[in-house]
Amino acid sequence: MGFRIGIIDDNELWRTSLRNSLQDRGLEVTICSERVDAFMEQVRADPPNVVIVDLRMPPSLTDQGIRVAEQLREEFPDLGIIIMSGYEEDLRHHYARRAAQKIPRGPLGFLYKDRVTPVSLYADICRVAQGRSVVDADIAIEVVESLRSEQAGVAAFSDIELRILNFMVAGWTNKSISTEIRLSIPVIERHISEIFRKLIPDEKDPGSERNKRVLAVVTWLNRTGRPANG
Repeated sequence: MGFRIGIIDDNELWRTSLRNSLQDRGLEVTICSERVDAFMEQVRADPPNVVIVDLRMPPSLTDQGIRVAEQLREEFPDLGIIIMSGYEEDLRHHYARRAAQKIPRGPLGFLYKDRVTPVSLYADICRVAQGRSVVDADIAIEVVESLRSEQAGVAAFSDIELRILNFMVAGWTNKSISTEIRLSIPVIERHISEIFRKLIPDEKDPGSERNKRVLAVVTWLNRTGRPANG
């Protein structure tokens, strides 16, 4: 699939390696920048399908990538955004949760630099370009475990619902979930409808299946992330 990609990362080696890897797989990298102002100008002039944004960039070297992603989402509601984190293990979930809170709409990915492979990143880019959201599998697993231990309402979810939620947070389709856990697609759809009912209040129901899926995942992440320290 010939999706067009924009990259912003202040690390020249990583940025160049990522560009070359994506181009080798048939993706067109139209923007490859280290500066936010130049990157934003290029996106505005010729928007790509997906942008890959480094989380930790100057000047803050903390969550600058989330701020860039917020601005991109405000200007381009349907743009696919993937935030790449190189943070240490104990900070990763914190920033993934913050990204979900700050960017609740539109296709979004949150991945770890030290866990992606060329094959997995290509697949995730394609998912985000097609309007889906993806997160690293470690986040999905941690979300399930933290909800089990921290949320009083966890009893409302069956084991199979929690397992399906795990896959939904990781960006899996109903067909992929069906194949993995060996239940028919209609059964998976019934479980997901029940998950929507439990996670999305009627007054916040966004209507479409895709929007419900995104809102359910965001609600799940917002509920279960570890408290921010400061």
